[in-house]
Amino acid sequence: MPKKKVGKLTAEQAAQKAKPSWRVVTPIVSDAARRVAADESAPEMGEIKRKYFGEKADAEVKAPRVKNSNPGELSMVVMEPKTPSDMKVGRKAVLVDKSGKIVGEQG
Repeated sequence: MPKKKVGKLTAEQAAQKAKPSWRVVTPIVSDAARRVAADESAPEMGEIKRKYFGEKADAEVKAPRVKNSNPGELSMVVMEPKTPSDMKVGRKAVLVDKSGKIVGEQG
């Protein structure tokens, strides 16, 4: 008999396989504006750094670089418990990479 070729799992399938007692739910998208403009009275980050950390703060502070991180390769799946007794836990967001591995979770 020929072997069946198994395709890659979707992010939802991978999350469901990793957490069998949870189910995948689709989040509700609201009609509210997604981005809000910044207040005009808010100072710039450079000004705040100079005020609290001195003149050399801009040169010394650098953002950490994360190797092998490509945000385009991650999918977010929202899950909730299957049993009603666990509903007080609430929903959980699970990050799945393109290979189907759970990278992180929140909630």
